[in-house]
Amino acid sequence: MQISETTMTSGLVARRLLVFALLGGLLSLPLAAFQTPEYASAVAHSVVRITATTSQGTFEGTGFVWSQPDYVVTALHVVAGAKGITVHAEGLNNWASSAKVVKVLLEADLALLQLDRKPSPLQPLRVAPAPPDLTKEHTIWGYPDQTPKIKGTTVRFELGLEQKTTFDSIYPSEDAFRKATGGNFPKFTAEVLDIQSILLHGHSGAPIINASGALVGIGDGGEGEGVRLANWGIPAQKYLSQLEKSSDPSPNASSFREALKSSAVSETVEVTQPGAERASGNGGKEETFRLVATSTLGEVI
Repeated sequence: MQISETTMTSGLVARRLLVFALLGGLLSLPLAAFQTPEYASAVAHSVVRITATTSQGTFEGTGFVWSQPDYVVTALHVVAGAKGITVHAEGLNNWASSAKVVKVLLEADLALLQLDRKPSPLQPLRVAPAPPDLTKEHTIWGYPDQTPKIKGTTVRFELGLEQKTTFDSIYPSEDAFRKATGGNFPKFTAEVLDIQSILLHGHSGAPIINASGALVGIGDGGEGEGVRLANWGIPAQKYLSQLEKSSDPSPNASSFREALKSSAVSETVEVTQPGAERASGNGGKEETFRLVATSTLGEVI
């Protein structure tokens, strides 16, 4: 059987037209169809921003509803020693409630809050029945760097030969770990998720969610404000049940440290230099820089 060049050309053109038609259809879809996960409503009704006032100042972090509508989990260092705690639900028209600490788990740096305002319109997140697949990408949902809007950031985990990872995979010694984190929580022996993605201040207590919308971990801390990619989360499946049963005493003092990812709330100060202007010509205001980490050339390579 012989196929003419004309027939082959017509078939090729037809296939190309079909591809263009499919692409046209995809491009005509709203952008949200690609950006919004199927579990977006769960994020809107379950992930909250937390503000805690302590003797050292005001700190912000992220939390999520778990177990029942008036229970919120966050990182303990966000609310330790807090004189007042407020929970904000952006996804519910900024619904807000004061809250109190009812349980803490020192080993895993976790706190369970109970909302004062009831009934709560919030919905508990579903916890994954098994540990996360470390070969898959996940998403951490939270309020990094005091952003007023929730953001989802892709998270990747470090792979290793051992099934369980503790802080000795991130710090060379317990002394180095304690110097970075301070206080007596989290514990050096705690099991963690070794995160090889950037975590920022404000990600403390943020839920790490898999592609099906189930909770696998909780954002907690990291080195060099995240830029060193030496960060960690708390395994949800292992520690949430322990948090609910814990009888650990609640700390009376704040434990804010640079390695822990709560966000200190402060006012921005404008710095000016007479006679100097930036390239943007913005009225002589200087740019403000802050050293967050130093590295050797070998580490960079």
